Amino acid sequence: MMSKRQIDSGMGQLKWVVLLLGVAVILPCVCLLWFMSEVVGNERLASRQKVLSIKQQQLTKLTQDSDRDWSQNISLLSKSKTSAHPYESFLLFTVESGYDGLIVFDNSGKRVYPSGSERTSESDSIREVERSEFSEGDYAKAAKLYHGLAGAINSRTKLKAILGYSRCMDKLGRRAEAIKWCRQAAYSELENKANSEQLKLIANARLLLLKYTKDDEKYSEVYEQCFNELVSMVYSTNKSGTALSSEYNLFLTRKVLEVMDENRYLADINKQKGREIKKLVEAEELALQVSEAYSSIGYISKEKQSRFEQVQPGVYGMFVQGDDSKFLIIKKAVSVEKAFLNYEEKFKDSGVSYRVVDENDEFVYGLEKPDGNPFATDTVSRYLPGWRIELFIEGDKVFEKAASEQIAVYIWTAGIVILLIFVLAIFAVQALTNQIKVNRLKNDFIATVSHELKTPLASMRILVDTLLEGNYEEEGTVTEYLKLVSNENERLSRLIDNFLSFSRMERNKQAFEMVKLSPVEIANTVVEAMRAKFHNGFVNFDVRISKPIGMVYADKDAMVTVLVNLLDNAYKYSNSEKLITFKVFEEDGSVFFVVEDNGIGIAKRQQRKIFNRFYQVDSSLTRRAEGTGLGLSIVKFIVNAHNGRISVQSRPGKGSVFTVKMTAIKNGNNINS
Repeated sequence: MMSKRQIDSGMGQLKWVVLLLGVAVILPCVCLLWFMSEVVGNERLASRQKVLSIKQQQLTKLTQDSDRDWSQNISLLSKSKTSAHPYESFLLFTVESGYDGLIVFDNSGKRVYPSGSERTSESDSIREVERSEFSEGDYAKAAKLYHGLAGAINSRTKLKAILGYSRCMDKLGRRAEAIKWCRQAAYSELENKANSEQLKLIANARLLLLKYTKDDEKYSEVYEQCFNELVSMVYSTNKSGTALSSEYNLFLTRKVLEVMDENRYLADINKQKGREIKKLVEAEELALQVSEAYSSIGYISKEKQSRFEQVQPGVYGMFVQGDDSKFLIIKKAVSVEKAFLNYEEKFKDSGVSYRVVDENDEFVYGLEKPDGNPFATDTVSRYLPGWRIELFIEGDKVFEKAASEQIAVYIWTAGIVILLIFVLAIFAVQALTNQIKVNRLKNDFIATVSHELKTPLASMRILVDTLLEGNYEEEGTVTEYLKLVSNENERLSRLIDNFLSFSRMERNKQAFEMVKLSPVEIANTVVEAMRAKFHNGFVNFDVRISKPIGMVYADKDAMVTVLVNLLDNAYKYSNSEKLITFKVFEEDGSVFFVVEDNGIGIAKRQQRKIFNRFYQVDSSLTRRAEGTGLGLSIVKFIVNAHNGRISVQSRPGKGSVFTVKMTAIKNGNNINS
């Protein structure tokens, strides 16, 4: 009854411990979940304010960056100086700086670029010859007259006469001669000191030469060279600082682009130049268009210098005062809008939309018809006074996105904490359960030990008392009683040995002296130890030792203990007609010790537990065989210490087979005795 009460007490402790652990787990988890719900609500509010603040800061920085970029360009322009020709400023600030056009004035306010064509009156002789060519169509007569003027002193007249003679030769079908005369004008030595009108005639000669040679393979090199020379005249000056007029330059660049469109080879090798020329054509056209209203300007006020104003529909301009020049920067409305692309890139897919309005609240760029009021507003640039950018929230998804990221962190953290609490609780329950089981096993062990020790002691005391009192009739009875006392003493010694082995095993202080041994020697010692018991117990003991067998490393006493335990169990758990077989043999480099019996057998589900400490198939105090449940656990411990393996095969009612497998020493000496 005491043992049962102790077991019940242990289970009662386990229930209370599990209940307390459940409270210790559930209560913190509930509190943590409540706290998390409050944190999530607060995080949504905080995320909204955080997002609005971040977007406002981004908007302010974008405005500052935009102002900085505008200032750098304008500062560069204001420091530029008028060189030999204003083309240089035009090229620099249209092609490289990205303006759509530029008008240049000298310091007095007179426009110097774009410049108009110089109007020079023609001589009577040239007018008469041109009448014969163009009005009368008398090319022979015109050619004769042009040839006479080709030696004129006046450079302009001379160039016009050479060009006229070349045209007439071509119209008369004399292409080779036409090319020869045209090349004289196209590569005239006058180029480096020519004025604007003379440069125009040289450019015309090169255009005419391209026309003559473009379809003739024989003149392919002349054609390519002439094209390159023509390109070199675009937006450039000669050595005397003279350039073509703006209007004619525009005409010439268009012709260059036409040639490129017709000839892919020239377009490919001049790809970069072609892009520049296209931009220059657009800039020149816009500058000429705007310059009609600005032939001259006066004083430029500070207010005029610091703001873009609409100079005509779709075009904005801003005056800049340079060191010795004045400039009118020209920007198309679409180019001004491109300055807002950095807003578009910054706010793309961010849940924020924007729009830009001018000083009249007219829509310029972005979201044309937003819903609701802007949550943030800022000026676009100090160079566009009155213009502003407005930010709008697209629903609540931007706030949800910002909050969800942080909320996800909180949820994951809470989930991990709760999981850890449950895991620790499970480990705690397992540890306590194991401890309670160990305590219960120890209680069973104490009861078993008390029973097992008490039984032989009680038997010996009865036998000794009987002998001391002389209650026996024959002398043979004394010998029989003494043998019984000896057997009980042997049993008691074996129990004590098992307890001591278990104690050393628990403290991991079992030391083994490994030496090279013969399995046959171990087997013989075991057989001698068990033969007397088996003989008196009427056991059919069959010993089969195969020879030769290799040597093993082992502790002899320990291995004898293993095999004696196995044979003793076979004896205890066999029926009245006991048949025990002990086999020793070598196979595939391993030595096997096998103990077979015809006993009660072991159920399959119990076979995995029989090597556990204190485990007994029959744990009742009224079981048929004595024991402490330590024998097989000690056996397994010793076998494992020898790097061996023990296994069992058994069927209830049919008997059991225990096999100990050990590694034979390679190249060891065979034992044949």
